[in-house]
Amino acid sequence: MSTFTKRYFDPKDEHKHLTLVWEQGYRNIHIYYFKKLIQVIEDPVELKRGTWFDSEDVGKVSLAFTQDRPMKIELKVNGKKYRTVNKLKRELPNFVLLRALFIMFATTRAIGIMSVVNSINLWTFWEILVYNGIFFTGYLLSAILIKSYPKVFYVGTSLYAFMVLLHILSWVNVYPLGIRLDYDVFTSIFFFIIQAMVLSYFIRELKAIRKYIAPKKPQQEDVLIDDI
Repeated sequence: MSTFTKRYFDPKDEHKHLTLVWEQGYRNIHIYYFKKLIQVIEDPVELKRGTWFDSEDVGKVSLAFTQDRPMKIELKVNGKKYRTVNKLKRELPNFVLLRALFIMFATTRAIGIMSVVNSINLWTFWEILVYNGIFFTGYLLSAILIKSYPKVFYVGTSLYAFMVLLHILSWVNVYPLGIRLDYDVFTSIFFFIIQAMVLSYFIRELKAIRKYIAPKKPQQEDVLIDDI
């Protein structure tokens, strides 16, 4: 007789899941916490009216058939619905977009290195070169290494946040590094909106980066059951 296997994930913890293995017709449902058998439901009629049991490993486990078609098993642990798709594993950093942004920022700084910015009156040529050179190097390294060494995300993001801070200070007539931007009000507002959008995106990606580089938690034989 055919057997079927489905894994249910905790929506808040990717390492916590239950595995259901059953025979055709939803008979003899074996419920596993990793590879430990915690319950067997022999009759599918129990799922039609809904059933539950207590487990010392995870707590109260509730199972019931869904009302839609095709009929599926809905599983909850301590009132929290588990999902059959591990969405947490999909929350990976968007390395392609991050690399594109850092390349764009590096290109902008490269243009700054190759040109003399006469509108910034308080800067000498060498000051312009050093300023743009630091940002160019940081952005370029971030673009090149973002996938293989994700921690460089902090370098690129910190440089961008620092640049935004300097621009904001300049708009309120504070020039800590002698930076003076002669933009009109509308241009300043436009740049501020763009920079705020980029920063908010970096903040959203920060969670994915931290999760990506965090040490993996040890798992209890995290394998599928295929030899029931």
